[in-house]
Amino acid sequence: MQKTAQKIKKAGLNPGIWLAPLLTDAPTLHRLRTFPFKFILDLENPKIFNRALDSIKTIVEKWRFSMLKLDFLYALHFLPRYKDSAVPNELLRSFLSAVKKLYPHIHLNVCGCPLGPAVGIADSMRTSADIVNPYLDHIWPINKIFHSQRLNQLETSLNFRLSSASIWLLDPDAFVCRQSLGLSPSQIFKLQSLIKKANGVYFLGDDLTRLNELQIQTYIQPLFLDIAVS
Repeated sequence: MQKTAQKIKKAGLNPGIWLAPLLTDAPTLHRLRTFPFKFILDLENPKIFNRALDSIKTIVEKWRFSMLKLDFLYALHFLPRYKDSAVPNELLRSFLSAVKKLYPHIHLNVCGCPLGPAVGIADSMRTSADIVNPYLDHIWPINKIFHSQRLNQLETSLNFRLSSASIWLLDPDAFVCRQSLGLSPSQIFKLQSLIKKANGVYFLGDDLTRLNELQIQTYIQPLFLDIAVS
């Protein structure tokens, strides 16, 4: 991972990484049923809390990544011993605060995250479910039905979350335009419009080397033209 980050920097870019910091393959305490074969870290245990921070330290200090996308942050709320959100919210905020205090220069993107614990800490917040399911590539018409539904969900959730744009950058998920997903040109333009409307972080979900010149000119380049400045 360290070598990968170095290659990205040599290309003139900043390396970012996705991780689920509250989930593990090791049997710590309770199995999270919605994620088969995964277990939830018990952040009430100081040793486990610090071990989770050590993982972040490795990624930032040793591997030299400068953007963290932390996912499944609501995992603590699934521990059976918590009867309400007060304690898991407090633990989550403590963890996010510790990360940001250690690395204030890091862009911290949070995904699957309760809103309250991230206020004043997160740089960007995911606003909706995943736009695409990559396992449905080339599986028509199932891919078209699924991705059309997700596009509609994005529009609804984005309109609901626009009011929080003053708190953090909105993350409406990745822009995609590859034909294998089953989206029509009008739907791709709609996705383009919604992402520009969010005026937050821009993620590209396609392998750009596999897109043709027309796709780049029609869909990708206009995405970055006339970006609103706040």
